[in-house]
Amino acid sequence: MDLALLMFLGFFALPWYWMGGLFLLFMVDVALCESDEFTWGTVLLMAGVALTAWLGGDINPFTYLWHNFAEIVKFFAFYFAIGGLWSIVKWYFYLLKLRDRMLNTTAVGKKMRTSPEGMRNVRPDASYAANNKGRIMGWIGHWPFSVIGTFLGDFIKRIVTSIYNVLSKLYDRMAAHVFVGFDEE
Repeated sequence: MDLALLMFLGFFALPWYWMGGLFLLFMVDVALCESDEFTWGTVLLMAGVALTAWLGGDINPFTYLWHNFAEIVKFFAFYFAIGGLWSIVKWYFYLLKLRDRMLNTTAVGKKMRTSPEGMRNVRPDASYAANNKGRIMGWIGHWPFSVIGTFLGDFIKRIVTSIYNVLSKLYDRMAAHVFVGFDEE
């Protein structure tokens, strides 16, 4: 744990432009995690942090890894353990979002299948963990950025959606007023 704390605090000792670059890099990784582009996020994050440590902190990442291998293994064991716990939480949020999307499409009459008992909802293929291996592994490996994206992104999305829902009738009345005399489709 000392390694993680020292690395975290060490990056704050960098000049402002390196900190700005790291912040931008982390925000790009948050966006890539939210769009399930974990491969690009991993490549950019590893290259960006290594370059920042090398050019901004005057630390050779390869010799640092060689001399601190045991500490790094402990750090990643702890890191991935937290990632495993986060993946359980994220999987639950994902399933809720998937269920809501399915309920919205079945309310319109789509995605229903006929069975001998009549019409019924069918569990989507996307709700099986085996069909989401890459996504779940990405949540485990990028858990800090996934946490930020989930709580900030979903929170902001819900606020914006609520504002739209409140104002949507006003938008429709404005459009009806502006296009008075036009035929509706």
